Amino acid sequence: MVASKFTILTVCYNSSKTIERTILSVKNQTCSDYEYIFIDGASTDNTIEIIESHLPEFAGKAKLISGPDSGIYNAMNKGIRLAKGEYIGIINSDDWYETNALELVAQSTISQADVIYGILKIWDGGKPSRLYSIYPQYLGAECIPHPTCFVKRSAYDKYGLFDESYQSSADLDLLLRFRNNGAEFRVIENVLAHFTTGGVCFSKSSELETISILKKHGLLTAFQAQVKKFKRNIRKFRSEPAI
Repeated sequence: MVASKFTILTVCYNSSKTIERTILSVKNQTCSDYEYIFIDGASTDNTIEIIESHLPEFAGKAKLISGPDSGIYNAMNKGIRLAKGEYIGIINSDDWYETNALELVAQSTISQADVIYGILKIWDGGKPSRLYSIYPQYLGAECIPHPTCFVKRSAYDKYGLFDESYQSSADLDLLLRFRNNGAEFRVIENVLAHFTTGGVCFSKSSELETISILKKHGLLTAFQAQVKKFKRNIRKFRSEPAI
């Protein structure tokens, strides 16, 4: 079997309300040179039934792996280890791709960059809110929009997978590790994916992890990290209701 240009991973758990939109965004791609792997965390709703109903539409290019995991990054790492494509994209079960996303990335792979990514359209309350992306040199001040990222499989082999000790910010740690070790980044000036607010990536629970990661990669001194943690605790204290 000839390896595909892309492996698309969708990590899911009890995602019956949104996953069909994700599935259709992959099925309707203008580039068909991909395999599609679902990593389900033993859903108890009808997520698995929805996935299984669509598998025949992919003509053997899609498969479902279901079973307990220890978190979202453990599930992503499972998928990466199974991937056969040259580039791996991860689109979660409440996000979706632009129809020509893979085609645009395929046109950019001639550069052989380790990480290729584009612009993310963010939706809030069912309406488009803003467009978001950054240039690699600003990674750390902000994070590259992960739903738009396509990472060369050989780069994971060279630089490592997601650090599963993190609960919500391992994507920032991964990309900083890549950049600090000389990985090549390429940005596409087009919308590649859509993201709905309210998930883990936009929660305040990731703030302490982010501070820790920035300190780990030399972007904050120990003193600066302590100041940020102190300011966070002050904000948290002020937002708590009086007893």
